Amino acid sequence: MRVFRFNLPREKLDAVAEEERTLFLLLGHFSNQAAILGRWVCWCAKEAEVSEVERKGRFAQIIMTLTLFAAKLNEGWELLQKQYFASKLSKTYAPLLPNDATDALQELGKYFGADNAVRRCRNEYAFHYAPDILNAHYSSIPKEEETEIYLSEAVGFNLFHIAEMAAAHSLFTKLGNGDRQAGMLRLMEESLKVSAWFQSFVGGFMPVFLDRLGVVEHSEEKIGDPPKFNSLEIPFLAEM
Repeated sequence: MRVFRFNLPREKLDAVAEEERTLFLLLGHFSNQAAILGRWVCWCAKEAEVSEVERKGRFAQIIMTLTLFAAKLNEGWELLQKQYFASKLSKTYAPLLPNDATDALQELGKYFGADNAVRRCRNEYAFHYAPDILNAHYSSIPKEEETEIYLSEAVGFNLFHIAEMAAAHSLFTKLGNGDRQAGMLRLMEESLKVSAWFQSFVGGFMPVFLDRLGVVEHSEEKIGDPPKFNSLEIPFLAEM
């Protein structure tokens, strides 16, 4: 695998208008987090022949990573609204962006301009421990839902399955029009699609910023071949 290293001199960054520098830094921070969470979602969702407790633990992991992923994507859109559009930097960058970045931004505008799974997840689930919301979710759980918890010698691997169901059932059922599995799949598919649009936009924005900064020199670095993406998975249980 090859990577390309750009050194950004501090004096050049300091000379950039504060709003533009802030946009660059926030977009980079957001892009890092979205890319990492997107990978975690895929690796947590990897199907495998595992024990019942491992299967339910992985289910808890994917709920957490998926809802955090969706919430971060919603915050990414809020970032663009405040720092890219409201600052008028969009007028500077719009004619300079490549077509795929412009197209991705248009798709993001259409997506967030309508009711969507990402925003509903952020508003109803991802960052809240509200008793009233939890009680409403709990009352929607089917009577036949499994209600067990698992306690482990290593307390970091305790699993409170019924608590996860109480927190997530209502959200996924609403997203899936009554089908919890379909709701989770919808949130995953929409989140990955939205993330791809964000990465396309940021990927187009960064070279334009570097060009405006006057940074064109870079070095190529070769690193060892990383593992195949589809070969990775994140287990729930691990021997301590």
